[in-house]
Amino acid sequence: MQVGSLATWREIAGGNSHTVATRTDESLWAWGSNGSGQMGSPALATARVRQPEQLGTDTNWQQAAVGNRHTVAVRTNGTLWAWGENAFGQLSDGTTTARNVPTQIGMATDWRSAAAGHNHTLAVRADGTLWAWGDNASSQLGDGTTTNRLAPVQIGTATNWQRVVTAATWALAVRTDGTLWVWGSSSRGLGLGILFGSYRPEPTQIGTDTNWQWIDINGGRAAAVRTDGTLWVWGSTSEVGSATALKSTSLRRCKLVRPRPGGKRFLASATLLPCAPTARFGAGATAFLARWAMATPTPTRRRYR
Repeated sequence: MQVGSLATWREIAGGNSHTVATRTDESLWAWGSNGSGQMGSPALATARVRQPEQLGTDTNWQQAAVGNRHTVAVRTNGTLWAWGENAFGQLSDGTTTARNVPTQIGMATDWRSAAAGHNHTLAVRADGTLWAWGDNASSQLGDGTTTNRLAPVQIGTATNWQRVVTAATWALAVRTDGTLWVWGSSSRGLGLGILFGSYRPEPTQIGTDTNWQWIDINGGRAAAVRTDGTLWVWGSTSEVGSATALKSTSLRRCKLVRPRPGGKRFLASATLLPCAPTARFGAGATAFLARWAMATPTPTRRRYR
């Protein structure tokens, strides 16, 4: 169902109870539940907002991410802001007090992107360093401990992190050299080809390939695209390609069959295989497929996220 009639939306991020989105004018909008202040506007009280509402009047929002009940966003000036639930320190203001308005995280002006997990946050700076804070019960922060962090801590010493995504208890990242990394805990496998219930307290490389380009996580499943346009998935294969309730600890390659000769990829009728025998992707993988359709080469252009 289309939300409104505007055609100026740029990027959207959906969580368990609320959604935020940026428009081409760099304004920030939100809708959904505001029970913990995750909408970022006191005027909305604790109401359930049923249509997009603008957060303030600022037009310098670059990127936003949402967790369970918190929101984090980067402005075009490189500052990082957060609001909503803060019981685990996921807002990184040194407290566990919830905030119902955007609150700046530190004074740094070199934040490039941020990712929000269930109750934690990960972010990359312009110098390629990776930082994390919030809930760490499953080592989802990647600092080698299970200690919650109320302020940003640097993860390792690498300075070539490009993109990071995270779920409730694990995270996935790509470095500028095209390598793929994972950490945290997942009962559905981390993509390392080991037994279910795998656990890594620090970033661990998946394989040795150096051509990974785009990644995403949703619950217990993950997907990644290589520079050659191939799509790979792992985790709960009942959610990413299997007709039966299976799990995959290793990456599986998928193939998109174009339903219309010479046309673009249409997700509604596209069949994907062979992530599992005679498998077809279902609604649970729609977000992954949409990104893949944009990221994979077409005869006329190549678009990446």
